[in-house]
Amino acid sequence: MSETHKFLYRQSFLTPAKANPHYESVTQFTQKCATLPRLDCAVLNAGVFKSELDINKVTGHEEVLQVNYLSFALLAIQLLPIMDKINSFRSRPGTITIVGSRPAEWAILEEQEQNPIFPAFNNPKYFQMSVRYYTSKLLREILLIEICRTLPSS
Repeated sequence: MSETHKFLYRQSFLTPAKANPHYESVTQFTQKCATLPRLDCAVLNAGVFKSELDINKVTGHEEVLQVNYLSFALLAIQLLPIMDKINSFRSRPGTITIVGSRPAEWAILEEQEQNPIFPAFNNPKYFQMSVRYYTSKLLREILLIEICRTLPSS
C-alpha cells in the first residue's frame, strides 16, 4: 500500500472520539491532500447525531451543525481547487462524492426567521436532536446545489 493510500485509509476511519471537527484540522487535511501526486476521488460522509445541545468550545458553533455542515462545507470547498489542480493534466477531472441522506427531506427550519441564522442554532429553544440532524443534512444539500450552480460542468 502506497503512502498516499495509507494516509487516506487512516483519515477515513477516524472515530467520533478521535475526530477533530475544528476548521484547523480540516485545513490541515486538505493541505496534506494538496501534496498528493493524484487524488481521483473524495467521498465526504462525515456525520454526528447528538441527543443534547453541545457547543464546540473552539468554534462556538453547535456540534451537529459544526460536524455535519460547517466543517463538511469547508472540506468540500477547499478540496475543489486542489482536485482541479492535481487532476489538470488528466483527461478526466477528479470526483467529489457527497453522501446525503433522506432526513434532509424531513428538516423543519424553525430558525429560518432569525437573522443572522447561525447564532440561532446555538439557542436551546430551537434544539431538537432529530430536527437538528435533519437540518444539517438539508444545509449540505443546499450547499451542493450552490456548488453545482457555480462550477462549470467540466
